[in-house]
Amino acid sequence: MSGHPRAKAAGPRAATVATDRADRAELSGGPLPAPSVGTLGEALRRAARGPHGVLVIDGTGTAAHRPYTELYADAARTAAELAAAGARPGARVILRTNRTGDLLISFWGCVLAGLVPLPVSYGSGADGLAEAVEAVGEAWLLGDEPPGPHPPGLRPFGQGPHPSTGSGEQVAARPDDPAVLTLTSGSGGRPKAVPLTHRQVLARAHGTALVRGLGPDTRSLNRMPLDHVSGIVMFHVRDVYLGCHQVHADAGWVRADPLRWLDVAEGERIDTTWAPNRVLALLVDRLAGAPDRSWDLSRLRYVMNGGEAVKDRVVRRFVEALAPHGLPATAVHPGWGMPETASGVVDGVFRPTDGPRRRHVPVGTPQPGVSVRVVDEAGRVVPTGVVGRLQITGAPVADTYLVDGVARPAPLSDDGWLVTDDLAFVADGELTVTGRADGLIEVGGGRWHGHEIEDAVEELPYVLPSFTVARPLAADGTGSVDVASSADVTSSAAGTSSAAGATGSAGLAVFFRPRPGVPPDEATERVRERVRRRFGADEVHVEVLTGHEPPRTATGKLRRPAVATGRPGTPGRSPTPPTERPDMSLDLTATMRTFATGICVVTTYEEEEGDRRRHDAVAVRSFTSVSLDPPLVSLAVPRDSEVLATLLTTKVWAVSILDVAGIDMAEALGGDRETRARALLTCTATPGERTGALVLDAPGWLECTLYDRHDTGDHTVLIGEVLATGGRYRRPPLVFVNGGPRALSEA
Repeated sequence: MSGHPRAKAAGPRAATVATDRADRAELSGGPLPAPSVGTLGEALRRAARGPHGVLVIDGTGTAAHRPYTELYADAARTAAELAAAGARPGARVILRTNRTGDLLISFWGCVLAGLVPLPVSYGSGADGLAEAVEAVGEAWLLGDEPPGPHPPGLRPFGQGPHPSTGSGEQVAARPDDPAVLTLTSGSGGRPKAVPLTHRQVLARAHGTALVRGLGPDTRSLNRMPLDHVSGIVMFHVRDVYLGCHQVHADAGWVRADPLRWLDVAEGERIDTTWAPNRVLALLVDRLAGAPDRSWDLSRLRYVMNGGEAVKDRVVRRFVEALAPHGLPATAVHPGWGMPETASGVVDGVFRPTDGPRRRHVPVGTPQPGVSVRVVDEAGRVVPTGVVGRLQITGAPVADTYLVDGVARPAPLSDDGWLVTDDLAFVADGELTVTGRADGLIEVGGGRWHGHEIEDAVEELPYVLPSFTVARPLAADGTGSVDVASSADVTSSAAGTSSAAGATGSAGLAVFFRPRPGVPPDEATERVRERVRRRFGADEVHVEVLTGHEPPRTATGKLRRPAVATGRPGTPGRSPTPPTERPDMSLDLTATMRTFATGICVVTTYEEEEGDRRRHDAVAVRSFTSVSLDPPLVSLAVPRDSEVLATLLTTKVWAVSILDVAGIDMAEALGGDRETRARALLTCTATPGERTGALVLDAPGWLECTLYDRHDTGDHTVLIGEVLATGGRYRRPPLVFVNGGPRALSEA
């Protein structure tokens, strides 16, 4: 088979009702023509004959291009090396590295050798590796080994791909052989992996290409980690199948400044990309602070919007904010998918409607080869406009999981449809997903998904977007309200009435982060007032989230139970659902609150045109001396911090140790970049003689240059060689203990 996939039309299309009754909530994308290749290996070999390749932008903003010809050659050498080491076709290989280029070589080396790769999050450390082994059973490890003992059944291969003189032959895979594994939480409470075959992955890629007119001339941009199905399957493998130019930007680098997403889109002439709702909200928020910036976004015609609930308010603001920069009015495409469907398989075109905002935004119609339906508690297809449980079937849909290395059946209906955890309805020929069945909250006589309450809170100008969590309070104040069970999910799409027989709720617990400069007490009262008026809650517990970045999933969604569980003053907080493993970092956080540390300010800068420097600063607590000869200190910086990329680029910084007069400075330097810049203007500081980084008027200071770095979990540890020191004692030192800064005499 040869040739590239093409489609003549990239616009929306009407779904076919897959029954003889138009009032049934069932949609079909129609038949799927056979993809032009049968396996992933064939797709890479074909791409290697073309002119394009992969551009990788790392955490420092450094770009490296690898043509498909080079990727194929490197992967073939790695395949030979894997075979020479004894890895046999069908073996499972866990890929763990924070170097995107190495991950891609390792992934394709496994594919060409007939092995089944499972990319895992580098930041999850030994725990993430143990979960992967628990899911897939015996496996090889290709990449970086975390410290400590290996889980039983894991066989390390080495420290990533490296040259080999082996000449082993590549394995001729079959379309129904497993091609890739991806982890999912699912609903069973134990780690499990979804095995996707070559046929399923290519069916999804081919269906998307047909519907959206994608081909070898497509230019795509992905900012999601490649250990997630959205990064590796939805974008990378699809683009190899297309043979098109693809760009992968480090998620932390983009998250540090969302406007970098637009910079890359313009610079690389991108026409296809994607982002979840929260990223669109953060970008619009950041755009408001940069009124003088401009981009040419006229080529962007396919901005996929999925991964979490699509919000009418957020997408409207995104389209309106970027319209002056040339973004087409029909560029945003809401969609839906899951690991079990090889990522997104339903999508449409967002069109703002006249009148009030919609409570739920349609996610469109199924792609070719895919059918969806909505059923009641008895498994009967419901009428259009009625909310029920979403089921799906088709060419990209997996029907098994791996648990303890053993294949287990996925939850299927009697006639073989995959039963999802989502609630949905069909109206006007489109599917609308309202949210997860276990995400309903009953309050004020209505039933609402938690994301709806969170969106209402983030409408307030006092609230920072993407940090809000809503959880139910139990009526008796001792536990959480259970969401509607699978036997009680059917309702009118427009209705919000309470389900008969469901447990009542006295109110809500809402956790949020106020915007920098907004008094927390004032913001708290505004949030409480908004929730009471909008949702009729009898009791509203509101709490400000403080400290570092809260725990998030691979795609950046807040881990809601982990945020809410264990927070002080939260009667009736929701326990961690049995479908999620406990987050042990919560215990570590609670324990470390009792350990007093100093607080210091780390300063660095970016070089700008005309010998100008843009200074930045951040307050840190994880700082210590590690060696006297040579003089070395260590500094731990969150990997998603926007300061980290600057530190790694400039490679110099200054550290100013705060005293009790620096309490306000410490709090201000925990905000966004604009807030930190304003705080720097109010303090006394001079450029250091050895580094040029600002040295504050503090009891102690150091100037450092980068000596070494270590990526450890969710932080990067920077080792700095001390170039100069100074300072003098004046006031009692400032320490951080029990959740906040205090003078030493108060600790």
